[in-house]
Amino acid sequence: MTSLPFTDIVYIDAGHSFALAVSQEGELLTFGANKDGQLGHGHKDSVLSPTPVEGLSSQHINKAHCRCFTVAVTDAGLVYTVGNGTLGRLGLGDSKDTTKPKKIPASSFNKEKVIDVIAGTTMAHALTDTGPVYVWGSGNSGQTGLLEARRIRNFATEKPKKLEALPKNREVKALACSGDHVLLIVESENE
Repeated sequence: MTSLPFTDIVYIDAGHSFALAVSQEGELLTFGANKDGQLGHGHKDSVLSPTPVEGLSSQHINKAHCRCFTVAVTDAGLVYTVGNGTLGRLGLGDSKDTTKPKKIPASSFNKEKVIDVIAGTTMAHALTDTGPVYVWGSGNSGQTGLLEARRIRNFATEKPKKLEALPKNREVKALACSGDHVLLIVESENE
């Protein structure tokens, strides 16, 4: 087990054979297998100890999540992704892999501030401070929650789309996922 002696860690996550940590200072550290460049260090070599992601050193990361790719959100509400881009899971408008973090344009989220992100095996979700949830990646099992995914075999969206299939006038409080399963906690009608 490797320790993180140089910083206070406030968030951790584990993906497919790799892990990440976010420090109190907003630094993203990654380590482990790196077959698809998901560590964000500009290469595909494994990294044995927690290493800061230099491409995000000018950003204050609030939270990050990983599976076979990494998604991170800054305190300014910007979203960065890196790693395996198959099925549009990076939200960058294509299915290309990347070894350095790339920002999803703010216009993809209707210029709303993103406050939380989650990553599944083939998709990701982002929660904004005004309530809407945006999704991207594969929805072939319905995991994106997009209504059109039910009608299209092998559905995938390479750019974030607003999730419309939520109860009206009810705020999403939290997001969670594992593999191809997503959970959204929505405020009760009495709140």
